[in-house]
This record gives sequence, C-alpha cells and structure tokens, in this order.
Amino acid sequence: MRCDRTIYQFEDYFVDSGRIGLRKNGAILRIAPTLFQLLLALLERAGRIVSHDELIASVWPARNIDEATVGRNVSELRRVLGGSVRNPRFIETFPRSGYRFSSTVRHLPFRGEAYDALRIFLSSIQEIELDPNTLSELLNTPLHEVETRLRQLVS
Repeated sequence: MRCDRTIYQFEDYFVDSGRIGLRKNGAILRIAPTLFQLLLALLERAGRIVSHDELIASVWPARNIDEATVGRNVSELRRVLGGSVRNPRFIETFPRSGYRFSSTVRHLPFRGEAYDALRIFLSSIQEIELDPNTLSELLNTPLHEVETRLRQLVS
C-alpha cells in the first residue's frame, strides 16, 4: 500500500500532511484548516514563486477568491509562524507575482505514527547533540530499545 503522507520539516517546525498538524519544538500549534492547506501548498513548492492563481486553485478550488483574500491568509499564516510582512521569516512576497516559501524544507517520508513521533521528539531535544548518523541509528532502533540508547547518549 502506497502512502502519500509526508512530514515536512523547516527549522524547528514539523508539518504532517496527513492531518492538520503543525509542531514547533514538539509543541502543537493551533492552525486553521485553510491556513494549513495554504502552508502545505507553499511547502510543496518551496523555493519557487507560487502565483496567486496557483494558490487559489490549490487551497480554494471551488470558491471565488480574490488576491486580497490570499494576501490576508498569507499574513495570518506568517503570524502563526512568527513572521510578518516586514520580517518575512519564511514566506516572501513578490508583488503582482505571488509568494515563495524561502526556508530550507526537508521532505521526510511518513513511516508510521510511532516512528514519526519519535523522530519529532528526538529532533526537539535541545540537551542532546545528535549527529545525522546517530539520529539515523536511533530512528532505526526498535522502540523498546530507544530509552536505553538515549540514556547511553546522555551519560
């Protein structure tokens, strides 16, 4: 069975495309469904300018939405992510063109609830410096052995 679910990561944020889920440092952030769909549309096209028409077709396919509505939703999404028009932390505006998600985005395949919960938890731990090889090793460790391995890393 093929799974189209993806976990997107940018800075300290994780977005689960299979549910309305946005996390920062492991904490769940509240986000309206429309803003979540807008975020997904930008994440899926990260690094390139996405036109107003493309966003409207992706987020509001059966509704008559204008560019001003898109702009208001982008402003609200920026607020949720800790940015603003003057300080576009993640979303840049290109007047009369559209928007670009400008942060580096990692696409992590969904491997199951327990696996992804562990990945998010491990990535949010500030006390443990995990190099990519150690993180990969932990993510491939059976869940019942992870606690022992983490204790070894901390001590």
